[in-house]
Amino acid sequence: MKRGLLLLLGAILFVAGRAQAQDASVQDDMRFIEELRKQGKSDLALEYLEKVAKNASPELAKALPLEMARTRLEAAGEEPDSAKRLALYGEARDEFQKWLQANPADPHASEVKLDLAHVTVQQGRTQLSRAFLNEDFETEMTPEAGK
Repeated sequence: MKRGLLLLLGAILFVAGRAQAQDASVQDDMRFIEELRKQGKSDLALEYLEKVAKNASPELAKALPLEMARTRLEAAGEEPDSAKRLALYGEARDEFQKWLQANPADPHASEVKLDLAHVTVQQGRTQLSRAFLNEDFETEMTPEAGK
């Protein structure tokens, strides 16, 4: 009886310790990704997220889509080529929308909606700057200027 109780207690402690280790590992991964983004290394953060996604724990797998979207948003802001920037904004927008559809009642949903609005604003700014760089923009947008 005592032996069974000791084995049960040992198994419970083992599972609890392993769960805490996984939580710490997930938190470490999230901190690492956040630091990469803060340092302007969003490309490395995306690579790391894609690598980790291959064998992620269930808790990390749940957080990855949102982190990938946020990292793409940061990467788009760092991208000098406006066409690539717009493509990254589009990917981030799609990922944010997909996450919101899958997690509408999540406590982070309001933050994601704000991120989605930020993506839309940045897409508009990028498109406007591209239009200003277009030589025909002034004549197309202001017909009086061409007369």
